[in-house]
Amino acid sequence: EIRDDETAKLAAGAANTGHIVLATLHTNDALSVVPRLISLSLTPQDVQAVLTLVVAQRLVPTLCPRCKATSPITDAARELFGRFKDAYGLATPEHLADAAGCHHCHNTGITGRTPIFQFFDVNDELRRMIGTQADMTQMREANARYNPNLLVDALVKVGEQMTPFSAALAYEQL
Repeated sequence: EIRDDETAKLAAGAANTGHIVLATLHTNDALSVVPRLISLSLTPQDVQAVLTLVVAQRLVPTLCPRCKATSPITDAARELFGRFKDAYGLATPEHLADAAGCHHCHNTGITGRTPIFQFFDVNDELRRMIGTQADMTQMREANARYNPNLLVDALVKVGEQMTPFSAALAYEQL
């Protein structure tokens, strides 16, 4: 786990010498790893040289398959799904599922957690943006051309009726 300058420099040094380095770093999303590593005394050129792939993961509630309740999709949900239709082919469901509660789930409507992911696969375009310290908004837009964000993956799970729409809303600003 990278929490301080010394650990960040050691990890970057190992990656620079050809070692595969797998590390954890606390950020809000995958792209926030760039400013976080820079705040830990790595230069943009260090980050540019060593970063290959970043995966952000979160856990959303898994609806109980025995008791989940469905209702017609709301206009707000339809609008949110519509924002990603063209870019990712995200289908808008006709119904949304929500937690109800039964004896199998101890009346919670939830049976566990389902992971959602965001990938930051550092290609040539993104590597150049890191080195030139491009604005994070521009980097997010560039990454979005190749990889969906946490919200899109959460909406996929909502469309599959695995998690409630309210769980996806937590990732709307990322």
